[in-house]
Amino acid sequence: MESIFQREINGLTNLGNTCYINAVLQSICLNEDFCYFLLSDKYKKKISKHCQNKFFSNFIKTLRAMYEVKKIIAPISLINSLDSEIENFNIHYQQDAMEILTVILDKLDTILSREVNVKIKQLTNCDELTINSKKKWSSFLQKNYSEIKKYYYGQLCSVTKCACGYESVVYEPAMNLALSLPVTSDNEPLHLNDCLRNMIQEEVMDGDNQYLCSKCKNKCDARKKVFLKIIPSHLIIQLKRFTYTEDYQSRKLNNFVDYPSELDVSNIVYDGSQRDCRYRLYSVINHIGNFGDGHYFTFSRVGNKWYCFNDENVEEIDEPAISNKFAYILFYKKITS
Repeated sequence: MESIFQREINGLTNLGNTCYINAVLQSICLNEDFCYFLLSDKYKKKISKHCQNKFFSNFIKTLRAMYEVKKIIAPISLINSLDSEIENFNIHYQQDAMEILTVILDKLDTILSREVNVKIKQLTNCDELTINSKKKWSSFLQKNYSEIKKYYYGQLCSVTKCACGYESVVYEPAMNLALSLPVTSDNEPLHLNDCLRNMIQEEVMDGDNQYLCSKCKNKCDARKKVFLKIIPSHLIIQLKRFTYTEDYQSRKLNNFVDYPSELDVSNIVYDGSQRDCRYRLYSVINHIGNFGDGHYFTFSRVGNKWYCFNDENVEEIDEPAISNKFAYILFYKKITS
C-alpha cells in the first residue's frame, strides 16, 4: 500500500446535527484496505456505473480530502447527496450512528456489487455444517460481490434443535454484531466478553415462544444456538444501548463496558479453537446523551497514536482513555500473522 494513502489528522465540520455522520466517516476512513481500493481508482476497473451516482462520487471526494488535506473539511456535497437519496430521513435531525453507517455501507455495496465466479476449494475432513456454510457463502458472494462484502461481512449460523430431534440450520450474512448488554442495573460494569458470551448463550424456546418445526409440523419446545461461522476482515460491534422498557418507554443503558485493544473472538466462532480469531481495535464511536438526542464523537487510531475526533476538533489522547461508558460502536481489524 502506497504511503500517499496515509490519512491526515483532520476534523469534519458539523453542518447542523451531523455529528453522527462525521463519527461514521472518521471510522470508515480508517479501513485502509477499502480506502486504498477507492482512492487508487481500482474500482473503475470493476464497475461501469460509478460516474452516474452523486453519492458515490461525493463519498470518494470526501474520502480523498480526509487522506490529503491538512485542515478541517466540510463534507457539504456528501451530506446533500445523502439527504436527497435517503427517503423519509431528515439528515439534519440527529439520527442513530448505526443506522447511517448501515445506510452508507449498503449504498456502497449496491454501487460496487457485481457478479463474480467464486470457486470453492476442495473440502476435506469437513463436517456437513461447514460444507453447507461454504456453499451458502459462495452463492452469496457470486451473485452480488463487492468490496463491502469482502471487508465487512461475515456469516452467522443458528442451529435450532426441536424436541423431536430434528435440527434446523440457518446461515445468514452479517455486516455487524449487535450485542445486548446483559445487565440488571445502570451501575453494573461489563466486559465486552460478557456481551459476546451472552450472544452465544443457548436460547430455550418454550411457552408462547415455541418453535414451529418444519419436520414434525408441530409447535414444540426447542433449543437455539447462534455463533459466527465465517469471520470478517473488519469486525463492527454495536453495543445495544438504546432499548425499550416493558411499557414501551425508550431508555439508554449507560453501563461501562470494558473492551480490549486486542480481542479474541474464538469463543463465539464455530471451530474457533482451531483458528486465529484475533482482532485489533482501531475506532470507537461514542454517544453522550439520551435516547433521541446527544452528541457523537470518535476515538480512532492513526498509525500508533490515538486521537479524539469531535467534529472540527481533534486532539491526541492516551490509549487507556478510550475505554469509557459512552462507547457505542467498535471497529476491529483482523490480525494477520
